[in-house]
Amino acid sequence: MRFWSILPAVFALGFSHFLVAQDVGCGAAVTVNGSGLDVAAEAGNDTENLQCALDAAADQGFTSVLLPDASYSVGSIDVTGFSGSLTGASKSATTLNIEAGSVDCGVTDASALAFYVGAPTINKMTISAGELCGGTGEQASVIGFYSNAANCDSRTAFGNVDRVVIQGPGSTATDLINGVVMTNSGQCDSKVLGTLKVNRSEIDGLAFGVISSIGGAGQVDINFNTFTNMGTSIVMANANQGSSIAGNTVAFNDAADYAATAGLGSVGVLIGGDANSPSSNLSSLKNNKFTNGGATDSGVGILIGQVDNKIDHSVWVNGNRFTGLEVTGEASAAISNDSGPTDPIEFSTDFEEPADPFTGGPLAGWSAYINVFDQSCSSYSYGYPYNPLDVPGVAVIADGATSQVLNVYSDYENGEGALSCLESNVFRELIIEEGNLGTYSFTYDVELPPDEFRGDDVEGFIKVLDQDLGYADIGGVAPVASTEGTKTLEITLTDGMVGKLLQFGFATTVANAEPSGMYYDNVVFEATSSSGGGDNGGGDNGGSDDTGPSGGSGYGIAVLNTDGVLVSGNRFIDGAGAWVAATGSDLGTITGWSVVDNSFQPSNAAIDVSLGSQTSGAVVGRNQDSPRVSNAGSGNDVLEGGSVSGDSADIASDIETTFTSLWSIITGS
Repeated sequence: MRFWSILPAVFALGFSHFLVAQDVGCGAAVTVNGSGLDVAAEAGNDTENLQCALDAAADQGFTSVLLPDASYSVGSIDVTGFSGSLTGASKSATTLNIEAGSVDCGVTDASALAFYVGAPTINKMTISAGELCGGTGEQASVIGFYSNAANCDSRTAFGNVDRVVIQGPGSTATDLINGVVMTNSGQCDSKVLGTLKVNRSEIDGLAFGVISSIGGAGQVDINFNTFTNMGTSIVMANANQGSSIAGNTVAFNDAADYAATAGLGSVGVLIGGDANSPSSNLSSLKNNKFTNGGATDSGVGILIGQVDNKIDHSVWVNGNRFTGLEVTGEASAAISNDSGPTDPIEFSTDFEEPADPFTGGPLAGWSAYINVFDQSCSSYSYGYPYNPLDVPGVAVIADGATSQVLNVYSDYENGEGALSCLESNVFRELIIEEGNLGTYSFTYDVELPPDEFRGDDVEGFIKVLDQDLGYADIGGVAPVASTEGTKTLEITLTDGMVGKLLQFGFATTVANAEPSGMYYDNVVFEATSSSGGGDNGGGDNGGSDDTGPSGGSGYGIAVLNTDGVLVSGNRFIDGAGAWVAATGSDLGTITGWSVVDNSFQPSNAAIDVSLGSQTSGAVVGRNQDSPRVSNAGSGNDVLEGGSVSGDSADIASDIETTFTSLWSIITGS
């Protein structure tokens, strides 16, 4: 093994812990570790030990509570004024099991882990939660951040969930289980203040993933997470907050109906308000990937709505990728390219070529780029290119179990590494040409390095970056976590990607200069099928003959009673009932819409943009690959697009039914 492949160990040494004998009033399982407390797992139930450790940390000023063991079993826990971290060894190394039926769901703030005010961070663990209410059909949260139930004037909290896996009971559960909630305590009328961050986490099998209802223009950052098998992944409810939802991978409508939301298509992001909402709200949804799983006919990627009252709500939906249901038959054939790539991209290496100081050997042609975030890995600071051939570099050819491998690790020469979070990307890249279009697979083997060098947040990726959209990823391929074994990612390069930047490779993300390495071998990127780009389903997209695609269901962006939404720089792929649908209801006409600079070329939806009869002053801009527009409103300005007939009344009814039904569940009305 070469010297540079073990660099992470050097930095890990600086974070060794030293136990200090000190009694904090808990049992023997709780020990002092510098400025923090360690909680050892015990046979049976660990609730009492963890509760005591969190209370002691809040009362005595300890800044961390560490769970170093593999598995813990707890019931319901609550703590007031805790400002520190509840931390496991890693997402894969520590599991916190929440016992079924352990939460009293008949009380307000029903949560397995309830934090009142303070600045709590939960990170580096897996939380496994079943039927928290014991199958009574009531609602409870896995993690809750609240204002002070004992003193409603104390209502500022700074909640942070970082690199946590939350595994719920799935769609067959009777109880309605939320992942992360931040709102005022049910004992208090005034909204909670402060911030919420949910970052680089994986949330699966819950009725609701993240629910936020913050006042006072608080900040919410939900970034770089993965949501699967959800009822609704993200909810912003009756809020006065600035919400940044960026870089997430959201699989919506990919699970059977949840018991508590039966009959409704699942939703990726829901932003809503009613008569109890503050007067204004701000939401930005950028560079996310939404994929419709097709479990029902009415799934929605982003659902925005207001009932009882319209507020000043600014929404920016920018640079996202929406993938709908594949349409078969004539419409699908119209966007295929039977000849396949005429000039396929081909690359393979087993990293066995001898190292060469002049050519770089097996590292020749690889590039690297470092993204720097704050210490919580949520707020982007800056980025810079890096030559993998430099010493010490961020990649090195190392000795694996039986052959040479590529070790990818963090930039430990960055002087801010111990005080920030670095995402190090090592990749091959090229500009996509017309002859490259088609479907490709990226296959490689993952071999685990020794534990003391191994990174926790590591993955393989394929990206297609749009240079004109600030290098937004328009490829829509979810990264794959680097666990041991052979991995395969697949991507289809389409017409709209010509001239864009293709990257495939590996990334590792690490805070505090902790270990970050991972081994890769036998890398192959090659064409696998003949699927290619298209022209929006055939025809010239003009006129009103309604020829062309007629497939797909559900919606990309559906909006009810909300003015002033900007939809720009997004890419819409495959079928949908309508990709962008806007409608008013009894609250009057909605105005101020802009649908500009999007790509509808990969779409084969019957309707790309539906402007209902209660819309006015919406603009559908030029250079969007001639979207198919159904315009039942008055005064809308459709600068480009084929005019098609669409039943806007049915679309409006579908949107309103989905929103109001789901909203009644969220608000308990």
